[in-house]
Amino acid sequence: MGVVRNEQEIREVLRNELISLVNEVDLIPELDRMLDDFIEEGDAEQDPMEALPHVNNLLQNLNWNVIVYSQDWHPSNHISFFEHARNPDRELAPEDKSRKLRPFDIVRFVKPVSTIQRVEGAHYIKKGADVYVDAYSAFSDNCGIKQSELEMLLRKNDINAVIGCGLAYDICVMHTLKDASKHGFLTCIVKSGSKGLSSLKMDEANKMFQKRGVAIIDDEMARLISRREAFPIEWIRLLVHQAQNELHGKK
Repeated sequence: MGVVRNEQEIREVLRNELISLVNEVDLIPELDRMLDDFIEEGDAEQDPMEALPHVNNLLQNLNWNVIVYSQDWHPSNHISFFEHARNPDRELAPEDKSRKLRPFDIVRFVKPVSTIQRVEGAHYIKKGADVYVDAYSAFSDNCGIKQSELEMLLRKNDINAVIGCGLAYDICVMHTLKDASKHGFLTCIVKSGSKGLSSLKMDEANKMFQKRGVAIIDDEMARLISRREAFPIEWIRLLVHQAQNELHGKK
């Protein structure tokens, strides 16, 4: 194995990484359900329908190696639905037993029934099928125990970059992209194609994205990525860091 001796070889390592990146890009739309009753209940007051033209543009007009849809696939008595929070097969925390529950209260993050199992549309990574455990991320359940087939699918197709969008920015999209970055994928979110529920949680998501090197991009950058003409600066920084680590590892 050769020894990397100078900056020229660092650049060559980085160039090779970029060539690999150019060839394999993946799009994951978090399209659980583009419904007003899900997002517009939140304090962020965002209209999910405004994201649709941007998502459709990503899907129909740009070139991706793999497109993966994720979908909440909850049984009707799922633990996250507030209508079933007091079912006899589950127990609320002591402080929640005596108070009136409402949609979006934090019990185990309850929400209205808007994503019941259905058989329609394209192939989905279905998540949240366990009655007692929710799954915000398309990669695994919230306990990190049961993994979906998503990572295996991406590895099988030699994918190394993930672009995400959809609903909700601060819940499913955020957790999916967080896991994507943890698994070593270069990751970004198309902001115009994503809408959130909580202003506070969206701010927290943005801070997490910044910390993990997840790029927040617009439609134009998505177009450039799909054409292999440009990449987010966050990805470049991560690749430079990887090249430097490779340099130090070979000395």
